This record gives sequence, structure tokens and C-alpha cells, in this order.
Amino acid sequence: MIRRQLSREVLKERLKGVFETCAPEDYKTKVLKGHLHDAIPYNSGLKVRIELLGADGSLETLKKWSTQNKSVDEALLKLSAKFSSAYGFERKTALETVRLCAEAMGISVREPEKGKTEERTFEQPDYREATYESTDKEVPKASKKNRTPSKRALVRYLLFLVLMSAGFIGGGLYFGTLSKTIEIIRSPFFEDRVILGILGGLIGILTVMPFIFKKSKLPMFYPILALLVQVVVAALAKDMPIVYERFQIGIWAVVTGSFILLTAQAAFFPRREDGVSARAISPYYLTGAVYFVTQWAVRATALYLQ
Repeated sequence: MIRRQLSREVLKERLKGVFETCAPEDYKTKVLKGHLHDAIPYNSGLKVRIELLGADGSLETLKKWSTQNKSVDEALLKLSAKFSSAYGFERKTALETVRLCAEAMGISVREPEKGKTEERTFEQPDYREATYESTDKEVPKASKKNRTPSKRALVRYLLFLVLMSAGFIGGGLYFGTLSKTIEIIRSPFFEDRVILGILGGLIGILTVMPFIFKKSKLPMFYPILALLVQVVVAALAKDMPIVYERFQIGIWAVVTGSFILLTAQAAFFPRREDGVSARAISPYYLTGAVYFVTQWAVRATALYLQ
């Protein structure tokens, strides 16, 4: 057996890969344990402490703090003190474990002043010189290729596209507007560069804005926006049915197109700390429901009045 050294920087980088691979909901499960054992060999004490941090919700708290642009040094001290008291770990060991996890999640942690904190350690007086038995082969660092996307997000992503397509076609068949819709789509109207530019611009705005204003949670307001637009457009259904249908096609295209772009990260790519894509999925489901309910209500009313 060959003895190898794992410096603090190496531990931090490997933990960073673990936290990027695991979703916050995985922190309390065996998924976290499995990734820890794959990424960090033999350092059982550290892994047990991190597993306990996940089990009691501390890692989820750190993940939330990682999205905030403010100092959390005092909060880290309180969190480590609570962790130390709950499980009986030495205060200095608990603090260093919490600090290491925080830094791995991208939290800026201020270096402790001399005399105010005890020596940082993982099972050894100086973790930078600590040695761990390992095999001849190095354990590979977590890479982007090994970071799997959320299966739940993928299912919700694909289901939304199926429901939007089924609702669009099914509503057209039921109300007898499908042939008219197809005719409108094939008409020069939707081939006009100005119209295509407007639709593309709206899709781009709905896709980019949530990433620009992460803390505002803009997708939560999309259902309200869809309702307002549909209420205004409903006035055209009786006197200008062709214009009304054009608006319905355009709204469907904007909602579906922006959903595809905005939430693709949560469904197909490694998870990111901001979670913008994942949080946008549910509001889009509500937006789709508002779109169809208001549209079908207007069409049903029009048929009743005929």
C-alpha cells in the first residue's frame, strides 16, 4: 500500500464536486454517503461528520447561504457550536468541518484571527500533513461528466412539453379550431420577420430575466402575466377571431419556447447553486394551466352564444 496525502485544498475540491453532484434533497439520504465515499478515501471521521451535517439539515442551510451575498461568519460559528453540542464533537473539529463544507459550496469564509479559534484539524494535529492509506490508483475527482442531472426535473420537463402539445391539439379538435390554427401557422403572417423577431424577443426576455434577477423569483409572476394577457386578448375573440387565434398561437410559442430554454439546465445539465431553472418548472405548469383554462373558457362561451 502507498501512503498519499490529501491536502485541505484537495478535500475542498472533492467536496465541491460532491455538492455539485448531489441535489439539496439528497443531503439527507444515502446518495450523499455514496458520493462522499467515492470522492474521499479513508477519511472516515470527516465523512461521518459531513453525513451528520446532511442528516440534520445543516448542509441545506449552507447551500441557501451560498446564494446570498453577505457575510455568514458569525452564523457559521453558531452552526458549528450547535453541531458540536448535538453530537459531542470537539468544537474545533466541528468548526473546521463546517468551514470546509461552506468553502466547498462557494461561501466566502474569513480566516479566523489568531487566539480566537482553536487549531483546525481532521483526525490529525495538522490536516495538511495528514496521510491516508490508499491504493496505487488515485481516486478521480468528481468531473462534470460524472455529475448527473435530476431525473425528477427531466420527467417534469418532458411532461410539460407533452401536456402543452396535447392541450393545444386537443383543444383545437374539441372546439373545431385546429384546421383554422394550422391554416394560420402556414399563412405569411407567421413567416414575417417582424413577427418572428417579436416572438423570439419575448422568449429571450422570459428566459434571461430570471437569471439576471435571481432573488426576485420572476417565474412566479408568469401565471399572473399570462392571465392578464388572456383577459385582454379575450375581447378579440368575438369580433376578430382570426386575430384572437394568432395571439393564442403566439402565447403558446412564447410559453413553450421560454420553458425549453429556461428549464433545460435543471433537466439535462449538472445542477448549479442558483437553482433558477429548477424553481421555474412549477410556475410554468401553472402558467400553462392558466393559458388553457382561460382560452377554453372563452371558446366555450363563444360556442354557447352562437
